[in-house]
Amino acid sequence: MMHVLLCILVWTINCLADHNSPLDHALKFHCETSDCTTDTSDTISSNIEFRLEGSGFHRRLHYSLELTCLDEKVHRPPLSLAIIQPLPAAIYANIYELDSAFLAGGGPEVRLFGEVDVESIEKFAQPTALAIYSTATEAATAKEGNAVRGSCGAVNVSIPLHGRYPRAAQGANKSEPVCWNELLKGILVDIKLPAPTVLMQSAAAKQWSRAKHNEQLQTESLVWSLPAGDMRLQTLTSAITAAVLCASAALVVHSIFFSRTDQISSSFNKKRRV
Repeated sequence: MMHVLLCILVWTINCLADHNSPLDHALKFHCETSDCTTDTSDTISSNIEFRLEGSGFHRRLHYSLELTCLDEKVHRPPLSLAIIQPLPAAIYANIYELDSAFLAGGGPEVRLFGEVDVESIEKFAQPTALAIYSTATEAATAKEGNAVRGSCGAVNVSIPLHGRYPRAAQGANKSEPVCWNELLKGILVDIKLPAPTVLMQSAAAKQWSRAKHNEQLQTESLVWSLPAGDMRLQTLTSAITAAVLCASAALVVHSIFFSRTDQISSSFNKKRRV
């Protein structure tokens, strides 16, 4: 009976839980509409490039963003920007590190949506979203010596990100032969970092508005390769570990046996001399 009541309680909690993604929470926090689309969304567009630098579990994510304002009366500098970056469970931002950098003047202001356990692996972690705030510069961006028409600002900002130990690759069918080159390929797992959403707020406006992206950005994502291992190595690792343990035990028994034998032999020789 208690088991049934517990199952009903868990089911009820799960039904009442908020299943919105961290990105949905971030957009809802900034905007009145769910997708942050307003009447002025079509009057501003963004051309953004983002890239990862470094290797391993600790890297930096760089953003280079150019804004084009089609109606300068609506969007007059300074323009406030919020770059909403979704983060999968295998990648996280250390909010304490980012807040400390902001207070010291070495990084942008940020806001985290979702919970982060910096010591957790991907299996027990949840995806999050990070809002990165900045102000677009008033200087028009120049290309080949000519100012871009309608350019109303540019932003360059970067943040540190960290990777978790991801889920190990499951590998191929167990009946298939295991090749070393396949195992080595399985050691790295590619984690996709989705494209960000750019929100804009002008000095005259009181609400955030989604900026249109170039079409290429809609499907663009970065790939972060993290070491994970391969589940097919489990049997091999277990066999090697067992062999090492057996060899160590045999060596200990061998040492004890011969040490005891030497003691008995020495004692016997002493008795014969007496």
